[in-house]
Amino acid sequence: MSNLLAALRPEAARTPGEYVALLRRLRTLSCLTYREIADRADTAGDVLPASTLAAMLGRATLPREQAVAALIRACGLGPDDVARWLDARRRLAMSEVTEHEPSIVDAEPGDVPEETGPERSPTDPEAADAPGDPMPVGTPVASAGPRRGWLPPAALGFVAGAVTATVTMALLSVGGPPDSPQAPDHASASGGASVSQAAMPAPGPYRLRLAHTGLCVTERPDSDLGHLFQTNCAAALPAMTLTAEGDRVFRIRTKHPRFGPGCMGVDHANKDVNGMVANSFCDTGGGQDFRFEPVIVPALGYRIRPVHSDMCLGVVNGATGDWAPVRQLACDANAAGQIFLLDPA
Repeated sequence: MSNLLAALRPEAARTPGEYVALLRRLRTLSCLTYREIADRADTAGDVLPASTLAAMLGRATLPREQAVAALIRACGLGPDDVARWLDARRRLAMSEVTEHEPSIVDAEPGDVPEETGPERSPTDPEAADAPGDPMPVGTPVASAGPRRGWLPPAALGFVAGAVTATVTMALLSVGGPPDSPQAPDHASASGGASVSQAAMPAPGPYRLRLAHTGLCVTERPDSDLGHLFQTNCAAALPAMTLTAEGDRVFRIRTKHPRFGPGCMGVDHANKDVNGMVANSFCDTGGGQDFRFEPVIVPALGYRIRPVHSDMCLGVVNGATGDWAPVRQLACDANAAGQIFLLDPA
């Protein structure tokens, strides 16, 4: 049986749909049920609930890398086979980026291409034990309403020249106005003025916003890729919590309504400009550790700097459009699109 599984050729897949079809074939040839695969994954230290497996095999979009690796291992294949499947997935993922984002570096503000997910296939007819149908494209994620401490979306805008009340709120979110005891006392590594260490964020639940637009950092509700964008805060997901991981080092932990606990990071700990920023499972080799650099120029807030690259997160060219992607960028002291606000949730 293992020979049949190893004979599958994921490198031959030309589209995400074909890749997922091969994963379904792998599952069928393994003669394992969804629950048996979930149990095997748990025994191996992986996280692959039966519901997640059913959802990922019922779509025509690329599953998350960690889920693919967990499935391959649970089916009894070894490290070389895991590497083959992941290499094929990365090739298809890069093809999608090339198709949808051909000119990301030169995009004008508001023109940054958005990620669109292909139509999803029906649930695998072989999945008789699948725990429920996958969520169709465009299905809104249920919300229990605004969390305590969150403000209505109309009160979340932060724009240069905004009314005094809005400016005051933003100042409080980073520890106080410039003339308070937490006033700037040194220059940041990237050239902008920064506030004292007293203004470093405290661990806890937050909503993450771009200072120049007031839009929130979010995943697409109709995508399994975990890529992050800016959009209206009312549609933002998943919930985010800041945790201290060392000396001035933080992680942004997430709780997705379908995928469960995870961490925000730079895909594959990439050190390139325009590296993808995405939510995924924690401790999977991604660049998931960050430093928060308090600044007041060009806007009040934080630069978020991946520890592995010492670059900055932001939107390309200060894009203001809905669903502009969040990327790893070269730090620019004058780039308003690299400044973030933390709203306690």
